[in-house]
Amino acid sequence: MTIIYMGLFIFALIALQGYLFKKFWDRGLTVNIKFSAKEAFEGEQIYLTQDITNRKFLPLPWLFLSFHMSRNLIFLDEDTSADIPTKSKHDSDGKSQNELFSVMMFQSVRRRVAFVCSRRGIYRFKRVTLTATNLMHSKQFSKDFRSVNRLVVFPKIIDASELEVLYKRMDAELLSHQLINPDPFEFRGIREYQPTDPAHTVNFKATAIAQQLMVNIHAPISSKRLHVILNLESYTTYPDRELFEHSIRLAASVAGHYINDNVNVAFTTNGQDLDLATRGGGGLVNLRGGASTSHLYAIYEALARIDLTFKVTPMSEYINSIMDYEAVYLIISAYHKNDLLDSFEGLRDRGGSGFMVIPYNSETGIGIDNNLLETEHISTLEVIV
Repeated sequence: MTIIYMGLFIFALIALQGYLFKKFWDRGLTVNIKFSAKEAFEGEQIYLTQDITNRKFLPLPWLFLSFHMSRNLIFLDEDTSADIPTKSKHDSDGKSQNELFSVMMFQSVRRRVAFVCSRRGIYRFKRVTLTATNLMHSKQFSKDFRSVNRLVVFPKIIDASELEVLYKRMDAELLSHQLINPDPFEFRGIREYQPTDPAHTVNFKATAIAQQLMVNIHAPISSKRLHVILNLESYTTYPDRELFEHSIRLAASVAGHYINDNVNVAFTTNGQDLDLATRGGGGLVNLRGGASTSHLYAIYEALARIDLTFKVTPMSEYINSIMDYEAVYLIISAYHKNDLLDSFEGLRDRGGSGFMVIPYNSETGIGIDNNLLETEHISTLEVIV
């Protein structure tokens, strides 16, 4: 009889724990997954922090956390804060990250996993799945948690020493095209009005005293303007993606170098923005000139958002429409067929100033026309892929 009672008691316990897990396993359970930074550069190492909190008496000894990540975020083998190693299951679209946690009653568990941003881009995960089992490991219970996170990976910045020759040539061109404009914040004095003076420089107080129009005099300030044009047209039937990536890195490096040197930099590319292209938009991405840190961030993010799988519009049409000849233009393009070369020469014939840089694979020669003649304003750039 005792054995029967013990059996019934054990059966009741099993049924009770099954009921409690089914009813309350996700009660007071929260999960938060976030990147250690909102942005990073290609090749940089950052961390993914996973916080799970169980605010109830029911322990969760078997709790599985699953979320989908891009293959371009490469997790390192070493887990800096947990005894259980991270395991990754790869699929066609990326990889499903699956990890096992054991969270006791009223306990919080934090795990930090290091990974390397191997490729520029915009990375998100909007949903994570928690799966728990009861104490007997006989039943599973799952729930999706919304966890919106975004990581912007900027292109890798090329070392300035590798672009020293290009920078020297561009520096000389920028110096010869700099504009001398009045600085509105540097007051130098007052003089009589002349017909060429703009109306906003009139000093009304001085005019009333002198009984004739007087204008403010401002100290001169020099302004250098650079317009970076990134062309991502296909130069062969099967182009080398890495040449496009190096072109993107080159555009980011040049923009950063000259904005840090207080040069006004504008940016144009026919590379397709991922979000706009998927919604049916597209066309050229144009960023007006600027020299601030926020403007450089906007250029970096625009480059990070480029998706190379979409078809682009010809850049020669845009170059033919350029009418601003006070800026210096830098055209970065692995594509260098006659239509683009003719549009670049047409820009120079109309009074424009600029350079064209053509990246190519230095090992195979892919991406360069053997008949191409380098000139003072057209040069090639070897890329080791």
